[in-house]
Amino acid sequence: MSFPGLSFSRNGFVRISQLSRDYIPIEMLQQWLGIEYGTAVLIFQSVEADMRAISAGQLVLPRDS
Repeated sequence: MSFPGLSFSRNGFVRISQLSRDYIPIEMLQQWLGIEYGTAVLIFQSVEADMRAISAGQLVLPRDS
């Protein structure tokens, strides 16, 4: 099993802002991660929500347990 973070780092992604439909076709994200279309959409939606929260100064990162 591969982890998405490893696929992203192998492809030069170091910032969440790089994960955008403006830069990556959804089909490419599917191929890199071996995921379904709907899952790729959810990843892009999560990134967009996080970027809005960052811009608004409202992003809260989870704490390690």
